[in-house]
Amino acid sequence: MSVIAVAVLLARITILGAAAWAAVVDVRERIVPYTTMALVAASGVLIRLLTPHDPVWPSVVGALVVFVVLSLLAGAGVFGGGDAKLIAAAALGETIQDTLPLLLEIALAGGVLAGIYLIGGRLLRRASAASAAASSTGDGRAGGALGRALEVEAARMGAREPMPYAVAIFAALLWRTTPEVVRCLSSVSCSP
Repeated sequence: MSVIAVAVLLARITILGAAAWAAVVDVRERIVPYTTMALVAASGVLIRLLTPHDPVWPSVVGALVVFVVLSLLAGAGVFGGGDAKLIAAAALGETIQDTLPLLLEIALAGGVLAGIYLIGGRLLRRASAASAAASSTGDGRAGGALGRALEVEAARMGAREPMPYAVAIFAALLWRTTPEVVRCLSSVSCSP
């Protein structure tokens, strides 16, 4: 494996790690940290710079278009601003031809997340009501940290707070990147 292939592999793993952390923070706090966006963007630019047959500028233009469109949606309250920035940063690591498939994969993952969120909201509200009833009867079952986290999430769902969309972004990046990382690590083939 060449030095360039190793650098690209490490950049892809960095993108996955930063997106995973963004998802965790988004679930906890409903924000996407700027540091994760910066890591994803810098790693994406590094990938494009190390791939000489795919110039950087089309990816930058594509990411800029994605950013502008998603920022307009964020301004209209349809989308989160941090999510828009994270998606645009992720687009920097893709060729211009792969930007639309990435966006479609993120949208698909977002649809799955929305379904889980809707069904989970109903189930969590029921479980929370049952837990409250058990507490009032003296059952006293403590749910621990996971139980408290589920109660907080149920309350957020009940208040119709936004979904943590960074989870969908991470899922799409994981889906897209894992086969390449596995191929590369198994030394079957590694781009570039």
